[in-house]
Amino acid sequence: MKKRRWKTRIKKLCEEVGTYKKSFDDLIDMAAAYAEQRDNVGEMLLEEELIIEQTNKGGFTNKVKNPAYVIWDDLNKTLLMCFRELGLTPAQLKKINEDTFIRSREEKNGNTLIELLRKKQQDEENKDG
Repeated sequence: MKKRRWKTRIKKLCEEVGTYKKSFDDLIDMAAAYAEQRDNVGEMLLEEELIIEQTNKGGFTNKVKNPAYVIWDDLNKTLLMCFRELGLTPAQLKKINEDTFIRSREEKNGNTLIELLRKKQQDEENKDG
């Protein structure tokens, strides 16, 4: 996927989860660039082996990770870090919106009880008065 399409997709995801702010556009642009590079390296890896043989200075041949795979993995980790900063992972979204989650849960549970107590209090006042 091209950078422009990634940028649109990431921005849309941020809007869907409610974490988008105009000031995040630079980070979204950076994340889109990493995503495009990761896709390009990933396509290259389809044609190559993940483990390759490499001869060192001493003339010994060892099996090592393909450098392209190492780059792809680094890009993946960097992209995940960008997604975290944008609130696009479940844990980070919860952390960002923790107050909202806690408040809405307390309000949902508490409102029913408070409403019942108020109603009971009003009923008692109406009987007395």
